[in-house]
Amino acid sequence: MKRFCAKPPESIAEFCLVRMGIEARGFSGFLYTARLGRKIDRSSADAIAAGSGLLVSERIRMGFSKYGYLQYWKSFDSLEAWTRTSPHVDWWRDAAERIRTRGDISIYHEAYLVDRNRCESIYLNMGKRVGLATFGELCEPVGAATAARDRLGRRESRSTTRTDESE
Repeated sequence: MKRFCAKPPESIAEFCLVRMGIEARGFSGFLYTARLGRKIDRSSADAIAAGSGLLVSERIRMGFSKYGYLQYWKSFDSLEAWTRTSPHVDWWRDAAERIRTRGDISIYHEAYLVDRNRCESIYLNMGKRVGLATFGELCEPVGAATAARDRLGRRESRSTTRTDESE
């Protein structure tokens, strides 16, 4: 079995993880979200190629009418700068208008700032690299890297002292 773990590169002290979801309500919403997904996929690929700070973007299917994205950004500043440019502002305004006028789609967006020392990963038998492993430093899960607690540096020394209450 192929196994490895990954951690953010030393050059990244804190990265921004974005979780976004899009849901269609009805057939017209489904058609719209399919087009919107292609636009997001294309603009994400362009953002990565341009070196804008987007490290990886993964589309995740969450059911027939709902899908989402996990995106890893080099920093919140790079995410924020990108959101103020085309094509993001164009499709975001279009989607917001669609929600206001038709209500046949829903969107949510969450952003998390992650300290490089506060995340851990392990990959078992993966055919291709995903998430943190696409841009992070790979390591072998041996010794202290075999448990999530240890990969996070959270191993506490366990006291072996026993109190004897029977006197």
